[in-house]
Amino acid sequence: MKNIINISRYFILIIFITLYNNTTVSAQIGIFNTSEEIQNMYSKYMYKPGSNFHPSIQPYDYEEITSLINFDTLFATKKNVKNNFINKFLHENLIVIQHRDKYNDNFNVGIKYKQQYKPKITINPVINIIAGVESDNETRAVWEVGAGIMTTGNIRKNLSFNFNISLNQAVFQQYLYHNIYFSKAIPGLGYAYATGKDSCFRFLNSNFLLAWQLSRNFKFETGYGKHFFGDGYRSMMLSWNAPPYPYFKITSNIWKFKYVNLLSLYNDSRNITSASWNNYKYKASATHHISINIAKRINLGLFETVIWDINSKRGDTRRIIDPYYLNPVIFYRPVEFSIGSPDNVIMGFNGRITIGQKNALYGQFVLDEFVLNNFKTDLIAFVKRIVGKTENLGNYGAWTNKQAYQLGLKSFDIFGIKSLNMLLEVNAARPFTYSHRRPIKNYSHYGQSLAHPLGANFVEGVMAFKYTYKRLSLSVRGIAANTGLDGENQHNGQDIFKPTYDTYEEEYNNIPVTQLFNVIGQGISTNIINATIKSGYLINPVNNLRLELGVNLRNINCEGTSNNSFYIFAGIKTGIEQYYRDF
Repeated sequence: MKNIINISRYFILIIFITLYNNTTVSAQIGIFNTSEEIQNMYSKYMYKPGSNFHPSIQPYDYEEITSLINFDTLFATKKNVKNNFINKFLHENLIVIQHRDKYNDNFNVGIKYKQQYKPKITINPVINIIAGVESDNETRAVWEVGAGIMTTGNIRKNLSFNFNISLNQAVFQQYLYHNIYFSKAIPGLGYAYATGKDSCFRFLNSNFLLAWQLSRNFKFETGYGKHFFGDGYRSMMLSWNAPPYPYFKITSNIWKFKYVNLLSLYNDSRNITSASWNNYKYKASATHHISINIAKRINLGLFETVIWDINSKRGDTRRIIDPYYLNPVIFYRPVEFSIGSPDNVIMGFNGRITIGQKNALYGQFVLDEFVLNNFKTDLIAFVKRIVGKTENLGNYGAWTNKQAYQLGLKSFDIFGIKSLNMLLEVNAARPFTYSHRRPIKNYSHYGQSLAHPLGANFVEGVMAFKYTYKRLSLSVRGIAANTGLDGENQHNGQDIFKPTYDTYEEEYNNIPVTQLFNVIGQGISTNIINATIKSGYLINPVNNLRLELGVNLRNINCEGTSNNSFYIFAGIKTGIEQYYRDF
């Protein structure tokens, strides 16, 4: 009853503010689909002191981005008035369908004329052609070929859609092949259909959303896609790492607050085979994230999510949509405790401070499980190790202390060079973070972590430089990570898909975890270095058609055994990169 009252109050508030602020919204209200090269051009405006933008909530709305910068003039180039084909190829959408009024906007000069709303739909091809060569112990061809369509449109005054779909076939680098073989999914994209040829996979890449702008303050959205919370390259809360998923979202944007309510449907792909690939078990999540610009230079974000098995029951009722979790008010944890704590709740905090005019210091702290006394013991032991006192550390490293951390710095126009931007970032997750006693409730989707591609039990450093000049771009990105893998009959905390508990349960045939002295990197010590240098030329900024040429170097050292790979590639593509392949 209390939850129903809270829900009622929330929707009463929505109706009140909607009626109070019913300004007509007729601008394009879809998401802003663009490449990282274009993002590099406008990202500094998001972090400008005094800006009321919320860069920690992605994907961005088209209207919000265009309020910061005039996208139409960002890559302004003189068109060829004599050749429509060249204009289409370099500057415009392939197909534009737009209603035209029978009235002349210029007639009756001097009389106030109310501009009529004109629905508009754009259609563009999706192209993904990349060819390369990888060399490690042997040399092999690596390639991707894909084609499809993408379309956006405003079909009513406050109703818009985005849709793209492409069919792809690829032979990936060896380390990606092994990841795909075990997870049965292309990282960040979806199910991997084996073609029958060695190392070759076929996959479908699709995204869809339908958005209704109820008012300037509230937007309802449903679709099949991904979300990201945080200011960094990675997110320890919710990132681009996993494939798309069905969702329903309410976004409230009032004054200095931006509040997201997100209901998502994930699947548990453990133990499936090629013959039963669609026999997934499903789980649902309810997520809140609120971003607050508490001062001109300070932002604070609060995050929580709960995951439950929709096949389970509470009493005689199947928990497809659990009414306890429809409460839109942050936080869930007291609610979850009140019903016996059956599910997986993750809470987090993110923050950002703008330093000077073009520097942003940001961070995240994620709590999967938290025992205050154990946390204090860990903190004291950490400080003692820092100062060199390694004796009498106490009973530190309890397995129930499952947390993740992030600290980073973004700098724009460094060395006084316009659009030369830098990112420095450190990410870490304690052993067993994001895992659960019952594996179906772990923090994953399609065999991929919803947070970081390395799972847990790791520390990672990221350094990136990006430079954009008109339509040319150059990026350099490197990661260095240390993690601890599992040996035979071990659970050291990196694999979030293993059942995590300190006693044996016959139902899950689990490996009991060590109760104390768990530290980041325990297990089979593994060091990973992954560096990519990539140059590009943006052929058409409207549909993101671009040429790419790059080099990737990867080294993995596992207890003294080292493997190096060198990969050079070139291609032409229109795809939007919202996944990770540098792990």
